Order: sequence, then structure tokens, then C-alpha cells
Amino acid sequence: MNGTAMSVLLRPARADDARAIFEWRNDPWIASLSETGNFSWEEHCEWFKRAVADPSRLLFIIEREDGTGMGMVRLDRIDTRQAAVTIYLMRQFTGHGAGVEALKKACGLAFEKSPDLESIRARIRQRNHESIKAFGKAGFSAPRADASGAVEWVEMVLIRGGKVDADAAPAWTVDNNHIVEFYSDLVEKHGAAPQALDWGSLAAQEKRFAALAQIGSLEGRSVLDVGCGLADLWGYLQRQGLNVDYTGYDLTPAMIERAKQRYPSVRLEVRNLLDEPEPPSRFDYVLASGIFYLRRVNPMAYLETMARRMFALSRLGVAFNTLSVKALQQTPGEFYADPEAVRSLCLKIAPRVVIREDYLPHDFTVYLYKDER
Repeated sequence: MNGTAMSVLLRPARADDARAIFEWRNDPWIASLSETGNFSWEEHCEWFKRAVADPSRLLFIIEREDGTGMGMVRLDRIDTRQAAVTIYLMRQFTGHGAGVEALKKACGLAFEKSPDLESIRARIRQRNHESIKAFGKAGFSAPRADASGAVEWVEMVLIRGGKVDADAAPAWTVDNNHIVEFYSDLVEKHGAAPQALDWGSLAAQEKRFAALAQIGSLEGRSVLDVGCGLADLWGYLQRQGLNVDYTGYDLTPAMIERAKQRYPSVRLEVRNLLDEPEPPSRFDYVLASGIFYLRRVNPMAYLETMARRMFALSRLGVAFNTLSVKALQQTPGEFYADPEAVRSLCLKIAPRVVIREDYLPHDFTVYLYKDER
């Protein structure tokens, strides 16, 4: 995008917008960049009637300040946590930031209207470089291969709480890159020692593991370890004599590679829960140790989004830990959370929340349960 930024307004679509949207959808330039092709007037009228009546869909007209219609932006719910965004902007209005501003406003309204909405996804033709650039400036992630395997398309994602700024990196990508680099260096330096995970000691690591494991009876249950690192939690559970069906996910390939060398029979994957298709299965318990302390970009928003995703993947409950603002000594650059703020946040997600502060002076663990007992 270049040139002078163009101010835009959004308003909900009305019945008398049907003809304008029909012409925009069938514009040859827009049709060449979309996947739906041309529509007859009758087909469009049927679609438009459903679209304006559907409470799960947001349909906005993009206008200049003088009321000139420039295009439309639409958000459709995929499920309770995800939505898909589609934007049509007539060619004469591109190149001045109108699309970026319209996306920011529409996505902001969608997140405001739906507190359970975690992410907004866009599917874009690979050759549509201007749209890819605009979505990036609106805060969407870098383009990646479309999950359907269609090589002509890429997918970009906007996460709730991600910083939406035309000059900012996509939401939380900077943190992810930093974390992968940080842990890759540690595992190269320390191998399989606790220091490879930046733990102060094995004793502190195991106290955290013990608190996580006390969420409930893990015997015979399926357990997902988010941010599994070297799969030390698996080793701990084995030493406790617990028979669990264990799976570990981590952002850092070097960690997973080393963990697989230690435990070749265990399911271990490089996976980012917030930026990839959901895993194919659910787990009785989802546990996470130490995954928040290096977060710098909107850390509480990231914590909430991750807690929602983990809770959705669980059948019985979620346990995670984080550093506490009550710590008497705090390391600069690390994230310390307020236990009461986290409790309030988690009560928006789960019917029952328990906070544990009894095992380390600078740490706390949170249990989120599916039941209300």
C-alpha cells in the first residue's frame, strides 16, 4: 500500500444494498481474485436474504466519508471460536489503505460482539499480493499453505488480543520467533538438562509438575502437554507410576527432535495451537508448564486465548502455571501475572476455577474444570 491513507466508514448492510453488492461480487476484477465465480441476480438475492437475516454473520458496507460505497466486508462464523472474513474493495479505491482500515474496524467489531471469538481467518489467492500485504498490515499472520491443500490459496489468521497496527508484526509472531530461537540455543548448549528449559533447578521443575498433576486423577487418562519441551513431564509422570496416554506439543523443532531421541515411543509434535488447524482429537486433561513467562506482546490476551483453546481441547479440565506478581524478586523482561486477574479471566471460560499458590513463592497454578462441582 502507498499514497495518502483513506478514511473509511463501516455500516451494516441494508435491504437496498443488494444491487450494489451484486455488482461488486460480479465485477470482473474482483471475480478473478475470489473463489465463488459469478452469480445470477436470483442466486444473489437468495444469498443476500439469508446473509442479512443470519445473526452469526456480520455484513458491512465500506464507505468513504462522503457516503460513496467502496465495497463490502463480511464475517462468517466457522464455529464457536473462529470466523472467516471476506472483503471486496473496488479497484479504484485500492492502494490508499482503505482495505486495511476496513479490516481493522470489521474485525474489531467482531471481537467486541462475540467474547468467545478467538481468531479470524482469511483465504487469499497466492498471486493476490496486494491483499496479502493488506491483511498483514491489519495484523494477520504471515501467509501459510491453505489447510485444504489447495496450492493456489494461502491462509492468514488474526488472533484476539493481537496488536493491530499497520507497522506492527502480526499478532504474537515476534514472541513465537523469539521463543523458538531462545530454546533452540538452550537445548544446543545444555542438552537434556533442566537448564535447557530455563528452569532454575530440577526440584522447582518437579514442584510445578506435581501441582499440574494434582488437577485430578490422571491414571488411565489422555494428557496433552502444551509446550512440552523435552517431554520432562512425561518422565515425571512415569516416575510417579502413572499410566497415562501422553501427547506433547511444542513450538521449537529442536526441542521436539531431542525429546523424540529420549522417548521414541511417545507422541510428540511441533505444533502451534493458535496458528494451525486444531488437533484431530480431544484429551481428558490439557496441561501446560512455563509457556507464558516469555510473552511480551499482550501477554494477558495471549494467556486468555491460549486458555480458551486448551479448555476447548479438554474433556475434563486444564491446568497451567505462570509467574506471579507477588514474587518478591522479578526478572526484567519476564511476564508476571496477577492471580486474581487470571481467576476472573478464567471464570469467563470455565464454570469452576481453582488457584494454587502453595508450592513455590513466585509461581501459581490454575485449574479449569468442565464440571461445576
